[in-house]
Amino acid sequence: MKIYLIYLLKIMMFIYITFIIVCVYNEDCTYMELTGSIIMPTPDNSFGTSDFNGLVKYNIKDRNGILILDDLYCLYPCYSISKNKIMFIGWDNYLYEYDFNIGKLRNILVENGINYPKYVPNSNCISYIKDYKMVIYNLEDTTKKEIDNVTLGEYSWSNDGKSFVYNKDVSGNHNIYKYNLEDDTSISLFKGSCPIYSIDNKYIAYFPGSLYGEIAVRNMETGEEKKTREKGCHYFKFSPKGDKLAYMMSSGKYEDSLIIWDYATNKTCTLLEGIKQERGFEWIKN
Repeated sequence: MKIYLIYLLKIMMFIYITFIIVCVYNEDCTYMELTGSIIMPTPDNSFGTSDFNGLVKYNIKDRNGILILDDLYCLYPCYSISKNKIMFIGWDNYLYEYDFNIGKLRNILVENGINYPKYVPNSNCISYIKDYKMVIYNLEDTTKKEIDNVTLGEYSWSNDGKSFVYNKDVSGNHNIYKYNLEDDTSISLFKGSCPIYSIDNKYIAYFPGSLYGEIAVRNMETGEEKKTREKGCHYFKFSPKGDKLAYMMSSGKYEDSLIIWDYATNKTCTLLEGIKQERGFEWIKN
């Protein structure tokens, strides 16, 4: 009888979670051609947990979602495009990985002080920032490569895994650099911070001014830029196609909204509102 009640409770919780996620969808986004899913830490305590644990995988087109890993605290999820895996920092500050193909969770690194974990494309490595150093960690042989003078903050790998863009404080000013792993050289690109590549590496999104302000998207071939109208933006990701940008924007005391920006047309829409636990997100293919 006890097992039956637990099973029934789980079914009811799943139905409730799906209902809540559908309800918070903002109809303003229906005119945009949007595909893929948003993966983010539980945005508020109405998603089946009272302690904000778990990850929500929200299908944008179908307007529904599911809660996974509901017994774990998940911070700054990072998705591996080629391997269908997601990596995140847990409540103990250790690094975990969830494999969507087999539904399996594993602890991949026991080390405190890790920030901004990323998969390195075309390799068996991951990377993270610790003590103002970039650490590239090989998951197979557990060897490490450290790169000094990388400022704590968002960075992004090229799609071939041979270089990355990052920001560094130079005389009080933030500048975006590109680091080449083949010859361990770094070149300055332009002023700004927290750079992120589009999937084809043709665009870089970044903060042109102070952190948590407006966002710029730069065409790396022409140098042309588009900027958001809002000033309270923070944490952003390109769409799987690279033609749009999703970003968090402060919408009230301790609350955020998830905005979708078509930077080609400069149109925006609100996808989700009332987000109370902003700990990063990913926009992935289904």
